[in-house]
Amino acid sequence: MRTMRWKAVAGGIVAASLAALAPGAVPSALAAGSISGVATNNRHEPLAGICATIIDAATNTTIGGAGPTGADGTWLANDIPAGNAITAYINNACTQGQYVGEWYPGTPSQANATPFAVVDGQTTSGINVMLPLGGSVTGKVTDMASRAPLQDIAVFAFRTDSFESATYGACTDADGKYQLNGVPTKGVKVEFIPGICADDSVHAAQWFKNQPDYDHATVIRVLPGGNRPLVNAALVP
Repeated sequence: MRTMRWKAVAGGIVAASLAALAPGAVPSALAAGSISGVATNNRHEPLAGICATIIDAATNTTIGGAGPTGADGTWLANDIPAGNAITAYINNACTQGQYVGEWYPGTPSQANATPFAVVDGQTTSGINVMLPLGGSVTGKVTDMASRAPLQDIAVFAFRTDSFESATYGACTDADGKYQLNGVPTKGVKVEFIPGICADDSVHAAQWFKNQPDYDHATVIRVLPGGNRPLVNAALVP
């Protein structure tokens, strides 16, 4: 199953790439520096398999990335354009793990992220984040009329404490099945959207359980490290 992170913005949904940008992505002629940090759990133990997505807060664009981390939990993003309004989203979507992504210094909301500066030729260190252990959500999407499984339906979970921030999204497979990892234990609301993973002008989007919008959607809760199954949807053709 393909996995992605979704971020809600005014007017729609944008799929943000989870792949860390390769070193050297920024031309050397431009002023650039590096960023480093450590990812830990709530016991202050380092986490492996964690990635960092670096965002220019002024333009809300991805300008770099790093990871996945090794056993010591450290990450290093090189060739980041110098600037005074840089933010970092620390997550483990790159390895489809169960830890919930957070914005530096530890908030679910990009709006509450603390910006920091990147200086030409220097490393901005100490961009550390503690990630909470989440769970997973699994289910199946079908056509309501034929009951046939639907492939390439985008499924993603919005936090109940920050509507702007979804966790990890997934495209359904050939059997209509999906799995969302890193789901916050505080609860999420799940939406099913055709036409993002692949063209689909037939089916209508819906929220779990057959609800029309975020406000009416059913809250789904998971245990740390656990799975909430049978979060299914039958889309109307």
